[in-house]
Amino acid sequence: LYNKKTLERKCRLKEGNYQCIEMRSRLLDDGTLSGLTLGSACGALYKADIIRGKFLQFCENIKINEDGIFNFQYCMASQSIRYIQKPVYNYRQWKSSKNPNIEQLIRLFSDATQILREICRVEALTMSEFDGQLKCRELFCIFQESMVASRLQWKKAKTALVQIWDNPNILLYSKELDYSAMGKYKRVIWSLIKNKRYCLYYVMMHYVYPFLKKCIKR
Repeated sequence: LYNKKTLERKCRLKEGNYQCIEMRSRLLDDGTLSGLTLGSACGALYKADIIRGKFLQFCENIKINEDGIFNFQYCMASQSIRYIQKPVYNYRQWKSSKNPNIEQLIRLFSDATQILREICRVEALTMSEFDGQLKCRELFCIFQESMVASRLQWKKAKTALVQIWDNPNILLYSKELDYSAMGKYKRVIWSLIKNKRYCLYYVMMHYVYPFLKKCIKR
């Protein structure tokens, strides 16, 4: 819900039945800078016997991605899932803060990613099974942190972006992304990040994007 307007989010998956063993290559991150493939618990139904049998629970010590991490663990413990392309709840988008705490956000993403790394070490069928997805996960976090930093005033935003983008993995891991499945606006924004176009990125995200985000398919 955006200012009393209801906008339907584009589904990440096609409707149908999925074998979890076949989804392992994209559950953590599908390379489109969109985060965990099954990121919300609000629109899901779970089998209690799987939750009890595998002692699954939400991570209480993190404040971001906790439902996506639970879904990831649930799928690791399941044989199959059913995905339905039907809106079942509304998410109210409140006005964003103009002075976000970037350091705190970086810590929150770092904590969630560390939990995911620990789960992957336990669940991986091979030593490198989740390596590519974890690399994409790092880029997704950079993408999100940068978007939040762009809400700051220019001088503070530039300082935050320099800190966030001072990461050699941006160039190193970009080859893991699935550009063909990524929306055009994400490809443009990521290109600005990858090439460290601070001013142009800030203008796009601080001034242009707020007017366009209500009609862009994410």
